[in-house]
Amino acid sequence: MRTSVLLPALLLASGTFSGCFLSHDDDDDSVDGDADTDADSDTDADTDTDADTDTDTDSDADGDGDGDIEPCPPPRPVQAVDLLVVVDNSNSMNQEQASLTQNFGVLVEQLTNPQDLDGDGSIDRDAVTDLHVGVINGDMGTGGYAVMTCDDAVDGDDGRLLHSPSPAIAGCDDDYPSFLSFEEGDDPEDVADDFDCVANLGVGGCGFQQPLGAIRKALTTHADGANAGFLRDLSVLAVVIYTDGDDCSIREDLANSTDIFNTDLALGPLTLRCFNHRDQYIAPVEEFVESLLDLRRCDPENLVVAGIVGIPPDSNCNLTDMTDADFQCLLDHPMMQEVIDNSAEGQGERLVPSCDVPGLGEADPPRRIVDLIRQIDQETGGGSVQSICQADFAPVYREVSERIRAATDR
Repeated sequence: MRTSVLLPALLLASGTFSGCFLSHDDDDDSVDGDADTDADSDTDADTDTDADTDTDTDSDADGDGDGDIEPCPPPRPVQAVDLLVVVDNSNSMNQEQASLTQNFGVLVEQLTNPQDLDGDGSIDRDAVTDLHVGVINGDMGTGGYAVMTCDDAVDGDDGRLLHSPSPAIAGCDDDYPSFLSFEEGDDPEDVADDFDCVANLGVGGCGFQQPLGAIRKALTTHADGANAGFLRDLSVLAVVIYTDGDDCSIREDLANSTDIFNTDLALGPLTLRCFNHRDQYIAPVEEFVESLLDLRRCDPENLVVAGIVGIPPDSNCNLTDMTDADFQCLLDHPMMQEVIDNSAEGQGERLVPSCDVPGLGEADPPRRIVDLIRQIDQETGGGSVQSICQADFAPVYREVSERIRAATDR
């Protein structure tokens, strides 16, 4: 029987279908008696002998109006890892979900029991001795509109950690904590077994997958509520996005952004709405990049984001220790371009797949997800993209674990 990994006794309060600091003054546009030009937009014109051009102590990074910036502590060693796995549960993910969970043990083993992979006679990296593993999906609802396969039309699962056992997996416990935990002395296989039970979400979930919006909700809105205890202040935050589609996270600054789900509106096929109406209804990727970076404002190197997504498995782009040029190689690849599929199979109601491997399923071009990871990597060096269209996920997990372990070693 599978044994549930117990939480520590005390927790510190975390397919499509198929800090920056803001300067702020509290001086009510005061004039300092100088006829000088204002360099910092606070109308006190700092070109005279007071010479404080843009060095006002009035920044308010946390937005609480007190004008103070909480200083960052000195760099500290980090061995704790909070791993958030985002699993697509839409109809096209049956084969891919099985591959995800069957190989997850490789990732846990690489993190908790590292080996001498380079053959120099010594272990490559220190072991992770404190690991949280949480699972969410990309179902954020459809704004109250009834859409086939979207059970909760209002909120979906809304980025809340999922921990119900899968009925498709034999030997699971009756219930699991909201997230799984590993501490030194625990058996890594227990974590892998429990992950198998909670991450096999099944298919039939909402076709409008919003993984980036779900990640933001999971790590911010629900961090002190439904997901309390998962995300810690001093940890490497690692996010793995697992989907055969692209992101369709709607805008929160637009009252009618949920119109994209309204089947009574003449917006074309549901399967193409996130593509055809992106500029109007879909949130810019940069919003989610900023949200993630803000979670590790003082230690950006402690942020790792990886995507196991629908990039072509034979792209000939380098996927190891990726550089900006490598990400651009993927984005420029012919199979990664968004083209409506007017073939007999596509019938103008889908995009041409970016990968289609018999027995392994097919995927849409994940341009938004790749772009997000590219931007994160530019700031943290912790980005990785791997293909979901392959049979053996062991090399994929080794690369993901390398990015996480590199962060703990900095």
